[in-house]
Amino acid sequence: SRAGPRDNANHVILATQVCKPKEFAGQINLNMDHCWGIIRALVDMLLKLDDGKYLCVKDPMKELMRVYAIPADAFDMEANYEDEQAPTDEQAPSEPAKQGKEGEE
Repeated sequence: SRAGPRDNANHVILATQVCKPKEFAGQINLNMDHCWGIIRALVDMLLKLDDGKYLCVKDPMKELMRVYAIPADAFDMEANYEDEQAPTDEQAPSEPAKQGKEGEE
């Protein structure tokens, strides 16, 4: 809730509740066997796919999960870091002057 009626930037916690995971699962009628069944179905589906790198995205508004094949180097921190951190002309280190053969100036 708001800390003050006219203060929209500061908020306070009104209450908290603690319960054990098994008790909470009982309150919402959660069957753990069904949970493991969902995980098993997902793993079986992913194991059927060809070797490669995939991205799983769950649609927040639907009971739908999409699996996309992505390039092998996608999300690699080293490759992305090099691409993003390429120096600009102002940041590039200056190269030493090239020297010609001895005696030439």
